Amino acid sequence: MNKAFMGQHWEMRLHPSYTKESNRLQWSEKGKEDMRRKRELLIVVSLVLVMTVAILPAISETLEGLTGKYQGYLPCADCPGIEYALALNEDGTYSESLFYTDRSKRAIVNSGTFTVEGEVVILNKRDRGMKYFARHPQGLMMLDNNRNVVAGDLSERYILSRKAQYGAAMQNTDTLKLMQKKMAEGIDFYAVGNEPSWSVDIDFDKFMRFKSLTELPEMHTPPGKEDRAQDADVTRYFAQTESGTLIVTVLKGKCSDTMSGEPILFRVRVDVKRATELDYTSFEGCGVYVVDYRLNDIWVLTMFNHKPLNKEDFAKGLPMLEFHLNDNRVFGSTGCNRMTGGFEVRGNKITFSQMATTRMACPNMEFENRFLKALTGGTLNYSLDRGRLMLKNDEGITLEFKKTD
Repeated sequence: MNKAFMGQHWEMRLHPSYTKESNRLQWSEKGKEDMRRKRELLIVVSLVLVMTVAILPAISETLEGLTGKYQGYLPCADCPGIEYALALNEDGTYSESLFYTDRSKRAIVNSGTFTVEGEVVILNKRDRGMKYFARHPQGLMMLDNNRNVVAGDLSERYILSRKAQYGAAMQNTDTLKLMQKKMAEGIDFYAVGNEPSWSVDIDFDKFMRFKSLTELPEMHTPPGKEDRAQDADVTRYFAQTESGTLIVTVLKGKCSDTMSGEPILFRVRVDVKRATELDYTSFEGCGVYVVDYRLNDIWVLTMFNHKPLNKEDFAKGLPMLEFHLNDNRVFGSTGCNRMTGGFEVRGNKITFSQMATTRMACPNMEFENRFLKALTGGTLNYSLDRGRLMLKNDEGITLEFKKTD
């Protein structure tokens, strides 16, 4: 850079009116203006952020497995009960419906956002009650205002069952995958154990088959005689052949499969003795009655004893059943009252426990009594075909259900 250019450059900057004091004042005023603009910009950005946070749904990183629909029949201080439904959506919003039996003309519907803190779901609303829920094996459990489990005789009434839309997810469990495989092979009951590893398959019509990694590697017998204990939920399958004796004892009670870690509803003891031996060798493990996994859904009753049903004849729609295969529970409606109970499937037969129901009075109570009697009066044959569920009891009464979403 030459001297002439440098001189011109400095002449352009060093204006005749320039002094050190004037330059300091000019920069001071300029700095104040810049700071004022920065503060204004910061205020605007903060307002935008606050408004954005206010309108965004509250989404937690622990939503996995929570989103879905839940329902229950809650206790009520001045009415028979509250039909409650709650939907938790993936975007962090919720909607709830409350119908006060004998008080409401229509359901009360609310919506908003929710957050998750650990195992607790919190509905973001001003009301103190009905806003805290904890994870539960059946779905969710409503907590009191202090986030504690409601104690007392009615505690189970605060459990909200998850609707059967989760059936597809259950197909990913090891137990259900194995159950589907066994069903395809025609097996009605199977049991497994570890240390040492062993297994039993029973086809109620054809055979019992035992295998193990011991000196008793395998034994095949006829299906075996079934004996049930009178004073306990215990069933024994006994078979004896020329080669030996096989006894499979099934006890109802939670059992943990040490391989998969999944809870199973039956404990099993297998006693094996070859014809040449004096003593039995015993094995213990967990067992499963094979159920058609398609049963795990919501079913609406369309025909009773070959007669079509009319929805308008029922106060709350057609009767329905909702099966939960993971814990052998059934939920449903008589078309008037809600009901819940247990069920057990063995082969093509299904048995329902006595149903617990709400106690509303409806115009069509005679049908409700017939419906409940047909379900719980004994063991029913069941079959599934093309979205239809057929139940038939020992008296020949037939119930036809249609799958619904």
